[in-house]
Amino acid sequence: MQISCPTGFYPHYAPELRKLVEQYLGAAEKLLPKPPFSLIVPHAGYFYSGQTAAWGFRQIQDAPFDNLIVLAPSHYDRFPYASLLSTGVYRTPLGDMPINRELAERLTESDKINFKISPRGHLNLDGTAVEHSISVQIPFLQVVQPQACIVPLLIGTHDVEAIRRIGETVSEIALTSNSLIVASSDLSHFYPCEYARQLDGRTLQTIETGDAITFIDCIESGDIEACGSAAVAAVLFANKRAGAVNACILHRSDSSDASPELKSRVVGYASAAFWI
Repeated sequence: MQISCPTGFYPHYAPELRKLVEQYLGAAEKLLPKPPFSLIVPHAGYFYSGQTAAWGFRQIQDAPFDNLIVLAPSHYDRFPYASLLSTGVYRTPLGDMPINRELAERLTESDKINFKISPRGHLNLDGTAVEHSISVQIPFLQVVQPQACIVPLLIGTHDVEAIRRIGETVSEIALTSNSLIVASSDLSHFYPCEYARQLDGRTLQTIETGDAITFIDCIESGDIEACGSAAVAAVLFANKRAGAVNACILHRSDSSDASPELKSRVVGYASAAFWI
């Protein structure tokens, strides 16, 4: 199965796409003392969030990971589990990134309730990717981790216990398979710029504490916002299980940085890293 990515998020001419990704990476710095256990990166179009995403991916450039477990929100469907694809490749203009079938099956065998191998949320009937929150990460991953396989995982639930089990199970699998965990999430949506920056600041402060339950409580109360909150919470649970207690907010921005005329209605972005 060849999974093509939605159009409009990045250039679809290979030399142009590679040049753009490398340009973003070149403008970012490697800040961590060692490769991270997990990342949080945004998933908007590259014009808006590509530079912020690059700060996350710069931390894993040339790191020797075998697998990339990408946790992402399902924007268009709801289901009470994490939906995984187990076969095929993600195809971009830069080539194909294979899905690691063995790891996908290990996850479902570890917890048959909260993980299911299913196209649900991932694909249209014609095989194109309906969910951009995973596919938009692929070109960056192909440049910084060309040797790695992907395990694409969509979280279709906001049930706290399910998210905890998803995060902890992914953590255990990652620790035994030389895998990086990536959470795909933007921050607040469609507020005036100054208010959005205050709101996103609170969100990032909460993420930086590493406390998944506090993060979930603040999301539910409306005190903070993140469109991929389930994926972020799962990664915070995963970090705690692995002892990845070190955190760094690498970069933050919003859509008005790329389009200043849109300051009345912005989307927030950030990259963060966690390591053991």
